Amino acid sequence: MTDRKTLYFVEGQCEEALVRSLILDFGLLPSGRIKVLNICQRKFPKSLIFSLKPGSRLIFIFDTDAGNPSFVEESLRMVENMTSGVELIVVPQCRNLEDELMHSCSLREIKQLAKNRSNKDFKSDFLGSCSIGRLLRMNGFDFSKLWTKELPAQWQKLRKGDLKRFRDRI
Repeated sequence: MTDRKTLYFVEGQCEEALVRSLILDFGLLPSGRIKVLNICQRKFPKSLIFSLKPGSRLIFIFDTDAGNPSFVEESLRMVENMTSGVELIVVPQCRNLEDELMHSCSLREIKQLAKNRSNKDFKSDFLGSCSIGRLLRMNGFDFSKLWTKELPAQWQKLRKGDLKRFRDRI
């Protein structure tokens, strides 16, 4: 891994918990600060832009089942234009986290992951799990499948070439 400052901006609490587990339980992502900020619904705050140091790596993880790709592109362009020496890595999830986890654990329904009563209970059960790493391991989690599904057409221009290069380096 590297010693450059990594900042994760994730859509919600479940993504935050997953990234934390991928860092701490699996060692698959570089350590860094994780902040919940849905870039599909909220522009990247200028106050955060001004606090970025050259050499920082920003990783944006968000769903594609709602939101506007143009809005996301505009936010990312603003960050690029107002910073120098900052690396942006865009990780759009095919539809949502649940679909990504079903794909990477080869599940038919998300309720199978935590033995939920229903698909609706997934988020609360996932966040309430005492060990997300253990939960993922028990379900055959395959990191190489995470964030690799084909994106909806309107999100294709945000394709994750960045993510492939990033994965190759870690």
